[in-house]
Amino acid sequence: VRTIGGVANEEEAPAYIIQQLLQVRALASSDVLIEVGTQRPSGAFTTSFLGGIAISYANLTNVVCRISRAKEEGAKGREHAVLLNSHFDSVIGSTGAGDDLSQVGVMLELASQLASRPTLLEHAVVLLFNGGEESNWPAAHGFVNDASPVQLQTPAAPEDIGGKEGQWVASLRVVLVMEAIGSGGREMLMRVTAGAPWISREYARAVRRPRANVIADEIFKSGAFPGDTDLRVLAHPSGPLPGADLIFAENGFGYHTGKDAPGRIQVGDLARCGGHTLALVAALLSAPEFSGPRWHRGG
Repeated sequence: VRTIGGVANEEEAPAYIIQQLLQVRALASSDVLIEVGTQRPSGAFTTSFLGGIAISYANLTNVVCRISRAKEEGAKGREHAVLLNSHFDSVIGSTGAGDDLSQVGVMLELASQLASRPTLLEHAVVLLFNGGEESNWPAAHGFVNDASPVQLQTPAAPEDIGGKEGQWVASLRVVLVMEAIGSGGREMLMRVTAGAPWISREYARAVRRPRANVIADEIFKSGAFPGDTDLRVLAHPSGPLPGADLIFAENGFGYHTGKDAPGRIQVGDLARCGGHTLALVAALLSAPEFSGPRWHRGG
C-alpha cells in the first residue's frame, strides 16, 4: 500500500523507479540523453468533480525523466515534448498492481526502448511517475503548475546548465495518461480532449490493434462513474494540454480493493500496451500538429 505521506510512497517507490531509470540510462545509446530527477510540488486548486471540491497539497513526490537526442541537434529537439504520465500511489487497502503499477511498468519499458532508438526522438519524451493521483490528482497538477524545479540526479542538458535545469513544462505539447480501472486485458483509448482530433487520427494509423470507444468518454462526462484521471488537471497557465487516456479496463471487479494484486496482471497485456504506446508516441512526435504552426492546446 502506497498512500501520500507514507514511507512506501514518498521514499521506497520513488527510489525503485529512479534506480530503474538510472539502469536504463547506463545502457542507453550514446546518441540519447536521459535526465532523471525528482520534484516536490505544493499548491492548491478547485475542481467541479463530485459536485465541487478544493484540494491543497504540499511536498508531494514526483519522479521525472526526459529522453532526447544527445548531439548538437538535441537542444532543438527538446523544444517540444510529449508527456507520458502514470502514478505509483495506491488507495488504502490495495497494492495497486493494476492501478497503476501496471502502467508504471509499461512506462519503464518504454524508457528502455526509447533509450536504444534515437531515430524515434525527433522531439523529446518526458515521463512523469507521479506520487499522488488517488487523492484527486494533486501530483500531476503540481508538476505542470508549481514552479518547483526538477532536482536532477543526472547531468543536465547543456542548454539547461546555469539555473534553468528541470524547467521542462513549457515544452509539453501533448499528454498520454496511462491508467487502469481493471487488471490488464486490452488497453483502450477511452478519452481524447476536445480540439485534438489528430491524436485519434495518429492512434488509428499507428497502432496495430487499436481499441477505442466513445461511450467510455461519455461515461466520464456524465459522472456515472465516480472517478477521473490526471488528464483533468494536466493544464497550466498557457492552457490545457491536448491529450488522451490509455486505460486497462478489464477485470474491474478488483479495482480499488485488495484483489488488485500482481497475480492478476498478464505479461502479454503489458507487452501489447507497451508496443502500442511506443507506436503512438512515435506517430505523435512526427505529426505536423505536434510542433508545426497549427499545433494548439485542446480545450
